[in-house]
Amino acid sequence: MAEGLRLLVILTALASADPPTIPVGAPLQPADAVARALVVSPGLRASLHDLLASKAARVAQERVRRPTFRASADGVGQESFAATAVGVVRNESTQVQGGVGIDFLTDIGTTVSLEASARLEWRQVNRDPSTTMLFSIGPNYDARLELSLRQPLLRGAGSDVNLVEERSARAAEWRNVAAREEAVSQAVLDVLSSYWELWYAERARDVQSEGQRLAQQQRDEARAKLDFGTGTETDLLRFESDLASRREALRDAEQSLASARAALAEPLAAAPNALVVASQPPHLADASAVRLDSRLVEVAGASTSVRQLEADVASARESLRTARDATRLKLDLVANVGVTAVWADDALPGFTLPDDRPAFFANGGLELELPTGGSRFEAEAQAAEARVAAAEARRDAGQLEAVTALRDAQAALDASLAKVRLAARTATVAERLAGLERQSLGLGTTTPVALLDAQQEARAARLRHARAQVDAAVARHRLEHLSQRLLDRFSLRAHLEKAPR
Repeated sequence: MAEGLRLLVILTALASADPPTIPVGAPLQPADAVARALVVSPGLRASLHDLLASKAARVAQERVRRPTFRASADGVGQESFAATAVGVVRNESTQVQGGVGIDFLTDIGTTVSLEASARLEWRQVNRDPSTTMLFSIGPNYDARLELSLRQPLLRGAGSDVNLVEERSARAAEWRNVAAREEAVSQAVLDVLSSYWELWYAERARDVQSEGQRLAQQQRDEARAKLDFGTGTETDLLRFESDLASRREALRDAEQSLASARAALAEPLAAAPNALVVASQPPHLADASAVRLDSRLVEVAGASTSVRQLEADVASARESLRTARDATRLKLDLVANVGVTAVWADDALPGFTLPDDRPAFFANGGLELELPTGGSRFEAEAQAAEARVAAAEARRDAGQLEAVTALRDAQAALDASLAKVRLAARTATVAERLAGLERQSLGLGTTTPVALLDAQQEARAARLRHARAQVDAAVARHRLEHLSQRLLDRFSLRAHLEKAPR
């Protein structure tokens, strides 16, 4: 729980924020390293923005069929000449008109357009060509309401075809969700692996430093014995040689420590010299609980890699759906219906219409489109079928690889845990033997050679135990990574699901 609380900063930090600072004067905890690495990683920022882009693309496709409102208004003024028996007259006409409409596309491909319009007109015209007298007409009003429909009957008909882009966008979003989870989990695995390698390097440096101090103490004791005449020069040289070896081993350990610090500092964007990890060994008490046993196939099917391949299959199937639809004939039903009314504000009857009703109009028909010659769409449909088959094969291969990787990781963890137990027993026995050899040398019942061999074996056993602990920790994290548990270990999955939308 403490690790999860420490990583709450990821919610906002992954998008853009200052990375959490590395504690000064305090050992770096694994969760601190993970939190900082997730914030400063440019690869994870890229995966976040890929996911945000796919979310926006999916929302855009969902909104394609939302109704579109439109409106217009305009005015027209014009003059014209008319010939009469007594000369030319000037006619005038003024119109103001406007309209509103709404267009939308249904899930089954129906294009619907509903429009309402009105017009207002004034005119001055010559009604009697035998005179030049002008008459004022208007204002006259007319209104029109029209509904237009276009429904594909073959190509482009049905939600299977018209929702292809939306489903493809959703598949792309699923893929990016899985890709982001995999990127985050892989980043956590890499950081933890580097963290425990640094922990081992620090332990190795400590073991070699302690060995050098002991070797120097024993060399000094051998020299004092030689000065007092109770020791031999051979013993002194043996301890001198051991001290030289310990110094060389310490130098190598310090070089390895510097390399391990640099390896961890890179993903943390930190100064290598500032990195000091906690002295506590990896927690392996519950490592056996990570075992999957008979659930390998189920867990592999839910892995991020297989989920990405499943999304590729879904996307390929949608492309095939589109390609097959393109091979069909285009046959559309077209219809429009409406009403119109007119009235005048002058000596004419006004609102009185013939038969006391507006005028109706309607028309409908079919539109057919046929390709001439060989159609390219059949070949494109065959190519789309092949791409679906290839995507399905890659999905199946990916699932087999995931099962194999999980089985290998589980076997590696079991072997590492067994090695930890054996190495711990060996280290305990070797330390006890070295202690007894030191006591025996003081009593004169053993030789410096036996003591040095026992001490060297004790140091090697301690290092093997530490190495086994690190290998087991990395094996555990790898199995958690492959089984989608590493995100849950640091309470990251819920944070990723709450990513900015």
